[in-house]
Amino acid sequence: MLKCTSWNVRRRAVLAAAFPETPWVRVQRDPARVLASLLATPPGWLGLQAPPQRAVRRFGLDPAAVSAMTRAEFAARALGAMLDAAATDSAGRICIDHADLPAAVWQRVAPHFGLQADPAAIERMIEESRFYAKDPASGIFTGDAPDRRPMTGAMRDAAQRFAEPGYRALASH
Repeated sequence: MLKCTSWNVRRRAVLAAAFPETPWVRVQRDPARVLASLLATPPGWLGLQAPPQRAVRRFGLDPAAVSAMTRAEFAARALGAMLDAAATDSAGRICIDHADLPAAVWQRVAPHFGLQADPAAIERMIEESRFYAKDPASGIFTGDAPDRRPMTGAMRDAAQRFAEPGYRALASH
C-alpha cells in the first residue's frame, strides 16, 4: 500500500503509469470541514502561496491572482484543484466519505483491493480507529465535532465556491 499526501492526486498520472492495474481509494469529507482543518493546522503546501510560481505548478492556479487571494481562498482553490484532479481519473478508484469510516474499510475498501477481513481483523480496525492518527498523543479521535475546528463564513463561502464542485463530482461516482 502507498499512502500519498493530498496534493499528490494532482500527479496521479505518474502513479497510474507506474502501476496501471493498481486500484486506489480517495477518502474525502465535507470541503468546509477540510478547509477549517487546513487553516487550523496548515500543511506545508499551504506555504506555496508566498512563491506564486510554485502554487501555479502544484495546483494550476493563476499566478497573478495567487498573491491577492485570502488564505482561505488559496486553500479552497488548491483543495478544489485536488478534488478536480481526483474526479477526472476514475480508473480503478473508489471514493469513501470520511463519515463512513471505519466500516467502509472492511465493507468497501478491502473488497476493492480483493481482500477479505475476518472478524478478528475487523475488531482490531475498530479498536485502532478510536485513536487520532494525526496526533496519537491527543488520544481518542472525536471526529468532526462542530466545535473541533473553528469555521468562519468566509471559509464556508470559499469552500462552497472553489472546492464543492469537485467534491460533488467525486461523490456522484
